[in-house]
Amino acid sequence: MHLFDAADTQQLLPYGPLVRALDAMLDQLRAGKARAPVRTSIPLSNDGVLLLMPATDGAFASLKTATVHMGNASKGLPSIHGAVLLMNAGTGQHLAVFDGPTLTAKRTAAVSLLGAIKLKGQPKGQLLIVGAGVQAAAHARAFWSEGKLEKLYMSALKSEAATRLVEQLNEEGIPVQWVSNPAEVIADVQTIITATTSKTPVFSDAVQPNALIIGVGAFQPDMVEIPNTLVQRSRLFADTHAGAKEEAGDYLQAGVNWDEVTPLEGIQAMPHPDGRPMVFKSVGHSLWDLAAAELAYTNQRP
Repeated sequence: MHLFDAADTQQLLPYGPLVRALDAMLDQLRAGKARAPVRTSIPLSNDGVLLLMPATDGAFASLKTATVHMGNASKGLPSIHGAVLLMNAGTGQHLAVFDGPTLTAKRTAAVSLLGAIKLKGQPKGQLLIVGAGVQAAAHARAFWSEGKLEKLYMSALKSEAATRLVEQLNEEGIPVQWVSNPAEVIADVQTIITATTSKTPVFSDAVQPNALIIGVGAFQPDMVEIPNTLVQRSRLFADTHAGAKEEAGDYLQAGVNWDEVTPLEGIQAMPHPDGRPMVFKSVGHSLWDLAAAELAYTNQRP
């Protein structure tokens, strides 16, 4: 069995192939070949929680484990630890273990990119990212590397962290421009990505008529990043129905009609613009972990 640390995992998951791997997993899901149960949550000491997320597509199986201890910050430790185990579904052989946080960050950004491509084509024009954490960084790299963006803006409540991230991305050759308030550019951007843990909206309703909003934060019912009024007047999409119904605070607080929320596997053709914004809410799924782990394993083999 092969063990891959964060740096190795990062290198094995280029965004273009990862997007295609996720799209192929959607085909498996539609065909009934890919399946994953609801994740298991087990309380741990010190207010921690252990999450177990299995999945299989017949050829391979994966199990992601993650522990969350919000009090770890006071000990100088990460709040989240995790790993993804890939197995041969036919023999049960353990094939590889990948760094969980790195794989999760990359596949989350790739799911957002896949959603954007299915809804509006290759990202272009101007993009605003609200957030300054791991997901904000991953989305900036994914959308800049695979899109045709003219400008990329970033804003966050934690301005010091955001400033450091902007400097880091600029050093990588990604020309991110910092804005102190999303209102400065909200009317000019075609795409908005939110990646925060906010409990109040992080930007206003004043978006372009056909704007695409991708929400990857607000992963609990009491969290919200997108104004309720914007959600209620938009066309709605989600990476999965089941996960969104449990965790998508933006949709839950807006009281959406779930019959009007299209899951990612249900987007068969690019929607025709009708003057309404589109919101794509992503809360994660173990099948996305499986797709990423399969790709990483394939890429590491000679």
